[in-house]
Amino acid sequence: MELQKQIASYLNSNFIFQKNLRNGIVNLSHEKKFENFANSYRVMYEKKKVEKIITIDEVQQLRINEKDVFLRPLKEFKEYILKNFSDDELVGAYVHGSLGTMDYIPYSSDFDAILIIKKEVLEDKSKLSKIRKKIAKVNSFLYLLDPLQHHNLFIISELDMKYYFEPIFPLILFKYAKEVTGFRNKLVFRCLDDSEELNNIFNLWYNAFLNLPDIKFYKKNSYYLKRLVQSTLFLPVVYLQFKNKDYMYKKYSFKIAKKDFSNSEWDIIERCSNIRKTWKYKSYYPYWLRKFIGFHIHYKFLVLIHRFFDRNDFNKIIPLLGEDFVQDIKNLVIKMRKNSL
Repeated sequence: MELQKQIASYLNSNFIFQKNLRNGIVNLSHEKKFENFANSYRVMYEKKKVEKIITIDEVQQLRINEKDVFLRPLKEFKEYILKNFSDDELVGAYVHGSLGTMDYIPYSSDFDAILIIKKEVLEDKSKLSKIRKKIAKVNSFLYLLDPLQHHNLFIISELDMKYYFEPIFPLILFKYAKEVTGFRNKLVFRCLDDSEELNNIFNLWYNAFLNLPDIKFYKKNSYYLKRLVQSTLFLPVVYLQFKNKDYMYKKYSFKIAKKDFSNSEWDIIERCSNIRKTWKYKSYYPYWLRKFIGFHIHYKFLVLIHRFFDRNDFNKIIPLLGEDFVQDIKNLVIKMRKNSL
């Protein structure tokens, strides 16, 4: 999992990883080619066995309502992918979440997308550099659609599919995803034994929420507040996966999880859901300017502008959450842990 995260960070141009990762990947690519790189995965996962093989024959093609102005970045994302990426570079590009199922909420939903990189790209220094530059441009579309987007493209490679760690991207998501590329490749995942990992993931979330900063932190800007709201809405599926030791789709987790809690315990989920439906966030800055910054300078600068120099709506949102919302979230995760033990 750590190697996969590092590769994704490098391809997403996360500056903190650039120097060491670029050298590491290029060395693996240049010196001993694919065999050595694949061996790195085998060494990492040597204590884990392949538990199951999941085959996804075909993912449906993405269709866009071009009359919806909110979807302009999604339309341009698709056009850019089709024009600039070949089947020599990608197994496929996919949109999932609310944009995949087309039940998005305009100016509230975020942009969830995954790229699967061909192993040949990781073997070739030139190909690796070229695709990294193109991925930086692709990331711009995520932040053009949602200025408060809190994650980049999710990126895996064909090597990950051979030693797949499902908790990082549950394969049930492909059931509701849509393909942007027209490659229509069969996807075969050899999934590692992850029986203990759902416990570890829940514990990570549990500890993170128990250590949430107080309300003053969330008044800094809208980015932090929306990230908290979205993370809170992810708790039901994390809870059910921990409880049932099986993966499920987030959209259907709310109704099932709600039965395990009192109305007062669950109320923070209802408040966050209502905020997601009503919080229509639009950047101060015009679309053309934001696109120019993301496309011709770097999408990371676009992220910084949105996060620190853009509209701040906390005065509208915190009253809807309630002044005790941080403690309400902590109380809920404590109850989730008790219910699951």
